[in-house]
Amino acid sequence: MDAPSAAPPPPPPDEAVAALRQLAPAARLRWRAGGVLAGFVVALLAGGALVPLSLAGAVPGTVLWVLPALVALVGGLGWWHAGARYRRFGYRLDERVLHVRDGVLTHSDAHVPLFRVQHVDLTRGPLQLLFGLTTLVVHTAAPAADVQLPDVLVVDAEDLRDRILDAAHEAAAALGTADVDAV
Repeated sequence: MDAPSAAPPPPPPDEAVAALRQLAPAARLRWRAGGVLAGFVVALLAGGALVPLSLAGAVPGTVLWVLPALVALVGGLGWWHAGARYRRFGYRLDERVLHVRDGVLTHSDAHVPLFRVQHVDLTRGPLQLLFGLTTLVVHTAAPAADVQLPDVLVVDAEDLRDRILDAAHEAAAALGTADVDAV
């Protein structure tokens, strides 16, 4: 007769990472566009200072080669950071917890118990409108514990919002919260 089996061991870290859902490739593209745009903004700001100084003779004109180098440097760093963040970012929603992992230089792993969810917002900026993305913000009773899922496809975000709110409602009802309709 077989001995009763113990609970399975937790998955190795690589499997746990694989269990997280990645964002759509449009998110990586939007992040990269933002990084390159930041390079141009830095170059414009530097050019706003260097060009008049060069015309006035206070700075040699040869210094203006710095502008394309700034665009390349900041844009390249933005491009790299976007790809690294895209590979690192992941989320998972189960029946009790929303897990969100993010960060390139500073890593964060957030676990939001669904019974603590107060409300869920969807917000969209100009670049997000262009790429068909939105940011899903999960608000809890403690503002420091709020979680954001940036650049989720709109259809996915609406479905995720509904699933989070349904699960939060069920969790609050299971806990016997006085006002489950407030969720």
